[in-house]
Amino acid sequence: MNKENMDKNLKNTKIISTLGFLSLIFLALIGYLYINNQTKTRLTSLKELDKTLPTAPQPSSMADKSYPQLKAKTGTFLNYPQAEKRSLLTLATAKTSIKPGESFELIVKLNAAGEVVDGVEFILKYDPRLLTAAEEVGEGSFFTIYPQKEVNNQEGSLRVIALQSPDDNKTLNEEVVVTFLMRALSRGSANLNFDLDKTHVAAYGGQELLKQAMPLTLTIQ
Repeated sequence: MNKENMDKNLKNTKIISTLGFLSLIFLALIGYLYINNQTKTRLTSLKELDKTLPTAPQPSSMADKSYPQLKAKTGTFLNYPQAEKRSLLTLATAKTSIKPGESFELIVKLNAAGEVVDGVEFILKYDPRLLTAAEEVGEGSFFTIYPQKEVNNQEGSLRVIALQSPDDNKTLNEEVVVTFLMRALSRGSANLNFDLDKTHVAAYGGQELLKQAMPLTLTIQ
């Protein structure tokens, strides 16, 4: 075989190899486009199916959150006497006029007028520029389970959930729920307000007992 024929054979071999490589790329591209199209079709089908499914309700209150302590007593209202909304949440301090830098105890009380109370939750808001609270939260003697005691001095909020033991069925007249150790930071009128959308007193089967949650104003001077 002369040199010219060898060059032609080598050239033909390179052409065949290149064509084979391009064919593989073409097949891979076709496969990718097919899989991508099938994936998009499947996702579209799933989205359409999702639109037809009912949306699960989001918990909006303590009674909706399925705490075991409350769930143990939960039932239809037909099994329980109808509770009246007579409960009052109040705030108390030794004095309402304080000085910057002065510490004081804030007491959260619940008066349920003799009703059986399964639990209470609240969010108390304040101006973090005027007041700050210690991380430790004091517990009262009536409620025995505290799933949440949260102090947030950045946004100015105190959140508490307190529950009666599922083994108890005690009535409540007036009791301390929690106590906070707070300190005045600067002069001004400091308002402590309950977030009424997230403040509840739960009775039989999660019935709402809360009638009113009273705010408190402190003068810092």
